[in-house]
Amino acid sequence: MNPKATGLYLRDAFKRAEAHKQLMEKQSNQGTNTSSSVAKVSDPADNASFLSDLCLLAKWTEARDFLNQDDISNDMKKEQIQWKEWKDKKYGLTTFNAACGRNAPFDIINLMINLVGKSILFEATLEGLSPLSNLVQKNINPNMEVLRLILDVGGKEVLFQTCNKLKYTVLHHACNGVNENANVIKLLINTGGNDLLLQMAAQRVNCLHTACINDAILDIIKILVEAGGKDLVLATSAGNTSLHFACRNNGGTDVVKLLLDVGGKDLLFARDARQDTVLHTICMKKASIESVRLMVEAGGKDILLAPNKFGETAFHVALKKSDAHGPQLLKYFVEKGGIELLNAQEIKSGQTCLDRIKILDMSGTKYQSEEWKPLFALVRKYEHAKEVVANQSTQFLISYNNKTKAVADLKSKIALLEIKSKENEKKLQEEIEDLHQDITIMQLEQDEAKEEVKELTQQNQQYKRKIEKLENEIMDEYDQLKKAHTGSDSSDEDVASM
Repeated sequence: MNPKATGLYLRDAFKRAEAHKQLMEKQSNQGTNTSSSVAKVSDPADNASFLSDLCLLAKWTEARDFLNQDDISNDMKKEQIQWKEWKDKKYGLTTFNAACGRNAPFDIINLMINLVGKSILFEATLEGLSPLSNLVQKNINPNMEVLRLILDVGGKEVLFQTCNKLKYTVLHHACNGVNENANVIKLLINTGGNDLLLQMAAQRVNCLHTACINDAILDIIKILVEAGGKDLVLATSAGNTSLHFACRNNGGTDVVKLLLDVGGKDLLFARDARQDTVLHTICMKKASIESVRLMVEAGGKDILLAPNKFGETAFHVALKKSDAHGPQLLKYFVEKGGIELLNAQEIKSGQTCLDRIKILDMSGTKYQSEEWKPLFALVRKYEHAKEVVANQSTQFLISYNNKTKAVADLKSKIALLEIKSKENEKKLQEEIEDLHQDITIMQLEQDEAKEEVKELTQQNQQYKRKIEKLENEIMDEYDQLKKAHTGSDSSDEDVASM
């Protein structure tokens, strides 16, 4: 419901509430039953609820009197509590939800819950605003007793209730940057734990993203970061990190430092759908030089020279917003990035950062003031250095080409020597192969000679055995002859003695 529609509705509600109050007082004085008048006002045809009007106008005394009246049935009270506003055909705000949004006293909320039951806690508007979310989002200092009551009755289920297309939980709503309350957020985190803290809404948006999108104060971001740590410093489905969102919403230097301390270089070099780093993002608006300095000191030349998908560095982006940033920030970029950054070229136009600064230097009188002169003087100094380097590069190129030719000649000579060496190597290889063949033949002949020697040795041994045999036979015959001769001599002597 937009502010204008809300104002008109509250005006009508006030008129209805006053008229109904007067009617009830009149009928009370006449001694008639007031329940019929309530029924008449709460008729759907009237598109109004007496109790809803009282809650929207924060008339808590009258609302309390109504809920405590004995002559009004509980069914009638339930009908009043559960009644939904459909005037704009989309809102669907129950009386109970309206009471939470207006920060109703504890006893009224408790009476409503006791009359209707736990289910009333989950009656959200068509825009996805539950009574608990309405309580923490619409009130700077929500009634903590009421908050604890809803958490006690609804449990974790009410914490994780997501109704709209964004799939926001109550913690997402509490971090919306409008009425964020540190005590509320601490209570929600303590109750829901890491499961609630790290719960992703649609497009992977967590509570830290929501806080940074809505430019929440440092204390809130600190509570979330201290509870979730690096697990909370993630990118959405589109690649946006909490630091991207903080930079888009002019997040202060303290916020930038806090997030960088937790996320480190992974967070610093994270890219969104345009391949922009956080340094690109912060340069899209008037950037704090302190925040830029934090990023450059953490990322060095790598972050300065990092291009997005258009080939633009953060300095290209900053130069588009030169009026917003002023010369001091631009001069800081030149000092840190030097000629390498000045020569960085984007894809579409082919312009370098140096080209863009030259355009500024030649543009009107607003860039001719004293505050801009140091920037242009520094750039001209780098430009002169670039020309000197270019001349030196030309001389070096000539020298390099001469040396390249000399090297090519040496390579040709080496190639010829290698060819001759290969030819000589081939001849030597052939001679070596011939020697190997001769050696092989000689080895074969040597083997044959060994076989012959072996055979001759065997024959020699056979001859020796034959000679030994003959010698033995001769000796045997000699012995026999000797014996025979000795016997004949003995016979002759015997004969002589006779």
